[in-house]
Amino acid sequence: MLMTSQRGLTIAALLALAGCGKSPTPVTRPTPNTNVASAKPAAGAIALSTLWQSRVLLERRDSLILTLPNGGKQLQRLGRNALFTLRIEGKNLTVTLDSLQLIPASAEASREAVGTTWTGWLGAYGKLENFTASRGASSSRS
Repeated sequence: MLMTSQRGLTIAALLALAGCGKSPTPVTRPTPNTNVASAKPAAGAIALSTLWQSRVLLERRDSLILTLPNGGKQLQRLGRNALFTLRIEGKNLTVTLDSLQLIPASAEASREAVGTTWTGWLGAYGKLENFTASRGASSSRS
């Protein structure tokens, strides 16, 4: 029994001494350059642009069968062709309606809608946030 307690005390003393020993010097890591504008790419490096722009054509056709008060049926066909410019610059998103064709034609509604711009930004995981429309005067209007 005496032997076991001496062994326990010896182990406890060794652990205490090891705990008081000098710790290794922490490794210093270089700080990253946060001033990206001043960073110069290496020769032959590939640089990715933060600007992306594309044109999008949206086509939709609908057929409606209406039942008239006298029991007769009427077929109505509706369609929309819309051309948008989609632009992503950094986290900012801009969508502009460049042209709109309505079937049956409604020139007035098309003219009013063309030039509408929607703006917002891309949040976490590409989620669209604060997406709002403005109908200010546009240079594409006639």
